[in-house]
Amino acid sequence: MGHRALTSFRVDKLRKRREAAGLSLRKAAELAGVSTTAWAAWERGRYAPRPDRLAAVAAAVGCQPADLVGAAKTLADYRILAGLNRPQLAARLGVTQQTVAQWEAGEMPVAPGRAADLASALDIDAAGLAAATLRARGSPA
Repeated sequence: MGHRALTSFRVDKLRKRREAAGLSLRKAAELAGVSTTAWAAWERGRYAPRPDRLAAVAAAVGCQPADLVGAAKTLADYRILAGLNRPQLAARLGVTQQTVAQWEAGEMPVAPGRAADLASALDIDAAGLAAATLRARGSPA
């Protein structure tokens, strides 16, 4: 499938945003382009939206993707908040999906020549990229 679960997805925030927007579950699902069943499962915490759906879900309830998740800490978190799945990020950077997976797992350092492009694609600064890279390698940042 190739999609990382949104482990930091906040069920409570999704429901509160939908209710604050005055939307029924059915209408929110329609606006996001998903089934009512999928939306209901998200609100119950059974599943989380795929990373490539998060922007549409947030737009449906009138917020930003970051408003529906916890704080980003890893490269994968930042990728998800940027609305990208692994294949999309790999294509944008001209690298393989395996390279992105290795960066995210801390198995391979991000080459200095790629760091600026990666930070730009993830909409983070160099310090944020460095901290996320350290976390991937198991070091506190």
